[in-house]
Amino acid sequence: MIHEFIISDPEIHDGEPIFVGTGVTVETFLRYRRGNTPVYEFLIDNPSVVPEHAKRLARWLATQDPEIIRARLEQIRVRQPNNHE
Repeated sequence: MIHEFIISDPEIHDGEPIFVGTGVTVETFLRYRRGNTPVYEFLIDNPSVVPEHAKRLARWLATQDPEIIRARLEQIRVRQPNNHE
């Protein structure tokens, strides 16, 4: 499952889901894929991402409804605490 290699840290990109061990956001990967960019080109541009993680995410994305994808990524996301409360 993607939770093995997609994490969220409020100190990195305001909690946006990222590939574990990197600062590369899942949204970056999604932009590449929406542009029909092959996974290998994403990996060339983002060498800190483990190739198997990118491939597994691509396979997962291909089997999921866009609403499920959004919901799952939102579950992973950690937000900075609101200091105005």
